[in-house]
Amino acid sequence: MTDTHAGATILRVREPGDLIEAIPYLLGFHPRESLVVVGLDDGRVCVTARVDLSELTDAGVLASTVRIMRDSGASHVLAVIYEAQAAVVERAALPRREVIGALAACLADAGADLVDALLVVDGRWWSYACDEGCCPPEGREVPGDASPAAAAATYAGLVARADRDELRAAQSRATAPARRYDAGRQRARANRGWASRRGPWRNGTPDRRTTRPSRRGTATRPPREPPRRSLA
Repeated sequence: MTDTHAGATILRVREPGDLIEAIPYLLGFHPRESLVVVGLDDGRVCVTARVDLSELTDAGVLASTVRIMRDSGASHVLAVIYEAQAAVVERAALPRREVIGALAACLADAGADLVDALLVVDGRWWSYACDEGCCPPEGREVPGDASPAAAAATYAGLVARADRDELRAAQSRATAPARRYDAGRQRARANRGWASRRGPWRNGTPDRRTTRPSRRGTATRPPREPPRRSLA
């Protein structure tokens, strides 16, 4: 589902699966073995950062990522971990949970909230905030081309390369600057209901005392003003 407003494309994101499908169009490529952090300002994407999982052994990497979020005006953050396809996933012990806990702590120290954190492995996703009655043990299927966000992005002419190397190769072949649709050139309206049900997190776990239901939809749109920041 695509809308346009003064030339801007709007990608509607109604649930976590739609966000997962929108991320490649925010970055310009499909991330692999990465932590992707999406910063929101008043429900719209203001910055997207991607970090290789192998870099997270350095404690300063998360702190730098959070600093970029805050410097770009983000007060709420969504995180997605893209794990290796061979990873074994058990709902009671999701891999990289310590990364999400450390990220939540860094954000809290910086005055921002982690509103949800997702794990993507081999075409399925889980939420770190889910209790036993939320995500099924086998996780939920990533919508793929069936996602409204992915379909709208494709219809609007947005491109997500297979990986970062392919994006770089395309940029090097281009005679004009490549059209890279990252978070600096796009804005998103996050699902306020979904976000409010999830966050904020405290001490690395979701604080459910602040939850409140909502059924409102969301929108994602590229901005008309110059980009703020993006880190891929």
